[in-house]
Amino acid sequence: MSEQKLDFSLPEREPVGGANGGQPKGLLLVIVALLICNLVVTFLKGGGSSAGAGANAKPAPTGSAAALSAEALKDLAMRAEKQGLADVSAGAWKEYLQASGAADEESAKIWYRIGKLQQDAGEHAKALDSYYRSESFAEVKEIQTEIARRTQECLEAMGKFAALKYDLAERVSLDAEAGKAGEDVVAEIGAQKITKADLDKRIEETIENQLAQFAAMLPEADRNRQKEQMLKRFAPASQRLQFLQQMIGEEVLYRRARETELPEDAAVRDLLRDSERRLLAQQVIAREVTGAVNLTGTDLVNHYKANLEQYKEPRRAKVSHILFKDEDAAKAVKAKLADGKKFADMAKELSLDEATKAKGGELPGEVTDGRPVPGVGVSADFLKAVFSTEVGKVAAAVVKTDKGWHVILVRERAPERTPQLDELQSRVSQELRRIKEQELQEQLLEKLKNEYNVVIHTKQFPVEEESKK
Repeated sequence: MSEQKLDFSLPEREPVGGANGGQPKGLLLVIVALLICNLVVTFLKGGGSSAGAGANAKPAPTGSAAALSAEALKDLAMRAEKQGLADVSAGAWKEYLQASGAADEESAKIWYRIGKLQQDAGEHAKALDSYYRSESFAEVKEIQTEIARRTQECLEAMGKFAALKYDLAERVSLDAEAGKAGEDVVAEIGAQKITKADLDKRIEETIENQLAQFAAMLPEADRNRQKEQMLKRFAPASQRLQFLQQMIGEEVLYRRARETELPEDAAVRDLLRDSERRLLAQQVIAREVTGAVNLTGTDLVNHYKANLEQYKEPRRAKVSHILFKDEDAAKAVKAKLADGKKFADMAKELSLDEATKAKGGELPGEVTDGRPVPGVGVSADFLKAVFSTEVGKVAAAVVKTDKGWHVILVRERAPERTPQLDELQSRVSQELRRIKEQELQEQLLEKLKNEYNVVIHTKQFPVEEESKK
């Protein structure tokens, strides 16, 4: 069989329409035919002629939401709101605003409504955005007071006390300029101006960063309360000025460090890397561990019941004493008290304890079983005398301690008790949260060690041999 060769060459194209090539008429005809077909298909999909559609014809919807009319969206929003579906209702209200072209006053009312839904769902930042939008559209008298109250509630819930202060000043002050107090300039660094609001914000951020270290031990509500207390320390002008000076000092030193290219120094880079490593590790813990702990009421009850012994409060008493150098003097006064002399008078006259004699010998605070006696110190004999003596009576025997000899009067006494859970709510919550976070942290570390193939050669660390030495 002879070998057959395949020919892949193309035939030469013959010129159309003369030497100049002319127009490719065949190609034009094809294009026109395609355009006509496309128009026919579009007409058929439209369901009729343009005359039948009329002037009110609308483009086909691109999604399910676009297919709903303004009234349908309003109905959806109200129905979802009644069923407690905050996200669905808020989303439908926003679509309604876009579809309806509502007037400013209606828009203001609807944004207020959206804000309420978001606030009730615990989304305080979103709620604030909605309340501010409401006020931007129009100041509606019937909801102004509610918006003011709810705005303050959101700021408090978020721990934004500096912003709350200026918001309150603007809303309740008769002075129209009161709300602008935060714009007053307190310092300048070149072209940069630092306002009162900037200073307050920086103080608040510093406190938040400090409290973030105790996130594992303090629930959010407790952190906000603690933050509010810490902010009060900066109320005096002297404290605010001191913080401002420190803030400016840090800023100018930072600028000098940048100008001198200090971050480029090898030793400084190492320090920055170490700081970054620690900071990022802490943030991983905060996000994957701290945020994952969700304590329920049942969790708290179970932890409380399982640890009742550690929550017991020992018996305690309120006590007065008269201090003497020697035993005979103490016994002589005790005898006079038995004859009807008043304890407080004798203490004021004869006691060697200068800290208590003016108050008739009253020891500060309470004497608690098993603990050092306030103003006296550790003394098992003192405690034994206190808790074996009836209330309102003088102890049967005088007691010797490192301070001297004591004649003891028991004024009040409370028995051992176990506080109820509602009294220990914060303590129990902190303890349980710490335990849960520790467990989750250990689990996370084990997971990551496996994921990154960590191997520790423990044979290289002969701990047991060291312990034997």
